[in-house]
This record gives sequence, C-alpha cells and structure tokens, in this order.
Amino acid sequence: MLAHELVEKEPEHAISWYAVGTWYFTSRKWAEARKYYSKANILDPFFMPAWVGYAHSYSMEGEHDHAVTSYSTGAKLFRGSHLPFVFIGMEHIALFQLDAADDAFGAAYELCDSDPLLLNEMGVVAFHRKDYDRAVTLFERVMTLVQQVQCAKTHWLGTQVNLGSAYRKTGRLQDAKRVYQEVLQLEPRHAAALAYLGMVYQMTDELDQAILTYHEVRQIHTFVATAAKHPAG
Repeated sequence: MLAHELVEKEPEHAISWYAVGTWYFTSRKWAEARKYYSKANILDPFFMPAWVGYAHSYSMEGEHDHAVTSYSTGAKLFRGSHLPFVFIGMEHIALFQLDAADDAFGAAYELCDSDPLLLNEMGVVAFHRKDYDRAVTLFERVMTLVQQVQCAKTHWLGTQVNLGSAYRKTGRLQDAKRVYQEVLQLEPRHAAALAYLGMVYQMTDELDQAILTYHEVRQIHTFVATAAKHPAG
C-alpha cells in the first residue's frame, strides 16, 4: 500500500520505484524487483539502496557473476561506503573464492572496521581456511558489538552458531555447548544449533543426551519436509 501511494504521489522520485521493487523482492520475484530497481536507478543514479537491491536480486537467483558486477558498479559510485565491498566478498564466499573474498573484505575494513556483518563474514572466511582461533576472535567481536548497540540477538543467531562451531573446532567444548544452548533459548527449534549441540554431547561422552538431541533434530526435519509437501491452504 505504501509503495502504491508513493508511486501515485511521487512518481518522479527514485524511492517510490525502489519501494515497488522491494515489494517484489520480498515476494521472491527477482526479475520484477530488478525492473523497478533499475527504474529507480534511471531516475537517480546515485540512489544507493536501488543499486544494492538490484545486485541482491541477482544474488538471490544464484547469478553470482552478475551480482559481483552490479556491486562493483555500486562501489565505484559510492566510494565512501564499505557495503558494496562486503557484498562482493559474500558473493566470492558463495563461489568459494576465498582469496577474492579476503581482498573485498580488506577493502571494506579500511572504510569501516566496526560493522558486525563485515566481521562475521571475515570470520566465515577464517573458518573456511581452518584458522579457527582467528574465527573465534572475529565472531566474539561481532557479539560484543551487537551487545554494545543493543541489537536484537535473534538477528545474530547465525553468528552465535558460527562462534559455537569455532569453539568446538578449537576444543573449547564447554564454551561451544554454552553458545549453542544460548541460541536454543532464543529459538528452541534451531536445527543447526541442536545438531551441533548433539555433536558436543557426543564428544563429551554424554551419549544419552546426544541421542535425545539428534532425535529432536530429526523430528524438526521431518516436520519441515511434511510441511513442504502439504502446505497450508
């Protein structure tokens, strides 16, 4: 409704068509979203959200090369922003091009060294390189920043799971268990946290608890598979 109203009242403004594109984006209609983001870019070539949305739509389709090209255009247009470099790095991670991801994140870090998203992605690269101590440091720093800005922890469950896994890889099993349990307090049916917690129980010879946890993971996957086959309505 807001997008419709903006187009009616302010059709010459980029943000109106950006709103339409975002509606299509949230509906997972990537080509349609791109059409309206492009229209916003024509009206205002320096409206960064539309460039980012345009590139995101390619990323969501798995068109990583097109996404990198679009993010790179954004990086040239918005030289003061680190975000295009962050997104370029994330695309390279998806392609498992870790050196290229490092280069992009390095460029982003020079512009902004306190973005939790950037630090998380740098931690992911470190984890893939099996530099687990560095991964722990980066993921811990993310969670510290999240607490400082009082951001909702539910938005960073993925990072907490990453931190738990980095702890597990460095042999800090009690820390890993604590972090996975913190995730499950916020989202009791978080399948990844449950599965990794089961692994920790198994590694610490708490076999009965490990079996119960694995059964719970199986129940979640069975429920999800059933729901996918028989959607409501």
